[in-house]
Amino acid sequence: MSKRTLFLVGLVLAAITLGCRAAARLAAEPSSTPLLLLTSTPEQPAPPASAMPTPGPVLTPLATAEDLPLPTLQLYPSVTPVVEMAHPLLVVFRKSGCFAGVDERLFIYRDGRYDLQDRSKVLKSGRLDPAALEHLSLKLFSPDFAALQPLYQAAGADLCVYTITLPAMDSPERSVTTMDAAPTPPFLAELIGELRQVTER
Repeated sequence: MSKRTLFLVGLVLAAITLGCRAAARLAAEPSSTPLLLLTSTPEQPAPPASAMPTPGPVLTPLATAEDLPLPTLQLYPSVTPVVEMAHPLLVVFRKSGCFAGVDERLFIYRDGRYDLQDRSKVLKSGRLDPAALEHLSLKLFSPDFAALQPLYQAAGADLCVYTITLPAMDSPERSVTTMDAAPTPPFLAELIGELRQVTER
């Protein structure tokens, strides 16, 4: 062989030798790249019930001033309260006419005082005891008195006329009139008899 050929064969052999040594070195060194192993993970057992956290109470946030509705203001005109005042007089009993032409009025007040007057002067004054005043008041404001007619009339001359009037502050007076020989109800006749007893004391 020529020298040239021998030289080329030597180069080839040297290259082959270097390649084999490099491969062996790589095989002997540990790989720096980690290998990922796909393995199945075993199922974890469920924690016991005692270990489970107990849910706490749900806290509702307090309403703030901005959440509250605005109050509705209602404006009313200034009104003066009306106080019903009782008339100081309880009853007025009048006896008029008769043969002598009398005209007497008995004023009985709510506190029990009374005055008997004729056309010109006071004939007498006095005071009813509480029991008599209460008894008279019950009769005057009873349903029996409210059911009486305003007038019981009779024909004839020189008849005595009797009128019972309940004064009122802000309403029409309530009056009942009867006379001798008129068809007077028993309740009204009894009431007139009690009022006449006051005038005759």
